Amino acid sequence: MVSVKPLLILYMMPAILIVIGIIIGFFYKLYIDYKKGRMYQNNIFRTIDIKYARQDTIVKALDSVTNFHRIKVISKDVILFMNEYDMSLILSKDYIGQIFGLEESPVWKIKGDEKQEELKNPLYMFRKIEERIKESLGNYEYKKYIIIGSLCLININLKTIKILRMNNFYYFINKVANKKRYTKEEINNLFDNLEKNVNNCKNTCI
Repeated sequence: MVSVKPLLILYMMPAILIVIGIIIGFFYKLYIDYKKGRMYQNNIFRTIDIKYARQDTIVKALDSVTNFHRIKVISKDVILFMNEYDMSLILSKDYIGQIFGLEESPVWKIKGDEKQEELKNPLYMFRKIEERIKESLGNYEYKKYIIIGSLCLININLKTIKILRMNNFYYFINKVANKKRYTKEEINNLFDNLEKNVNNCKNTCI
């Protein structure tokens, strides 16, 4: 008598091979684009949704933190996160390739083995947004991070902002200091102030 299990595996083999082929093809395409220095925006590790912030990949991750927190999507690439332990201003960039330049240069270079492109320094935009919200933040101290994916390498000595890879992001957001620095009331007051002074925060302030 023929065993049913081998027949079932044989029957499912075409579907299994198709799925494996799709996965291999996806990662091969990423590798080729990395070699060519192609630059992706907003479609590798992050799904951006400013209108409905809870659909945003990074906002979802931040919102999974168990302690009390608030989140503000300032712009497409900039998010403010605050809990009772810390406050962070986060710049998210979905680049693929190796990035070269100087921190203060208005233009960076992004390249692979076969291609090189100019790239506007994202820190310029980040600093403009930072200036816009500083009055609302008052004297509160905050840390600054730029989040990148695993297929990006920033060969720049950044002194004003810390590089954080997406694969370390979940560890970062769940790491807490030994002592609470802010009360729930302080956090709510700050974000209410942001809502009044920065922009309409109906869908982007959590």
